[in-house]
Amino acid sequence: MNITKTKIIALGSTAALGVGIAISAASGAYFSASEPMPVSGNTATLSVEVNGAASDATGITFKNIAPGKKLTQSFTVKNTGTVAADVEIGAPISVSGVHGHVSSMAELGQLSAGIVGYGGLKAITGYSGTSTIDLGTLQPNQTRTYTAEVLLDQNAGNDWQGATASGTVTVTLNQAH
Repeated sequence: MNITKTKIIALGSTAALGVGIAISAASGAYFSASEPMPVSGNTATLSVEVNGAASDATGITFKNIAPGKKLTQSFTVKNTGTVAADVEIGAPISVSGVHGHVSSMAELGQLSAGIVGYGGLKAITGYSGTSTIDLGTLQPNQTRTYTAEVLLDQNAGNDWQGATASGTVTVTLNQAH
């Protein structure tokens, strides 16, 4: 009889242990903790300074343009934004007038302009309202100096004497990809 009592006690203990494990597994009880995490962000900015001014940029003036004589003027562009930017100069291009005796498109074609190191000189009549010249990429807070040049054809006639030309070009920064 002693052997049977031991077996019953052992079976009872095993059954109780199994029920305990089953109950704890079925309840899925465990510890946890959580903490809210703030999330924020800001967008990049892109802005430009030309010749040290963010608006109403100081222009460039070419004086005493003579046939066959190339003139240059430097200007600076600064990316004051927070992301890299591709720089282009051009559109919209506006020639507000050539005053003097120059009247034909052929004569206007004798005046060329461009940016040194970026495609060479081109007759001003060859620039359309959508023409642009790619001037490379500027990193945030980077400044680069460019040189504009003009050349009056060496065969330009007396109609050019005392003429003045004026207009605008636009320096544009586009976010680099």
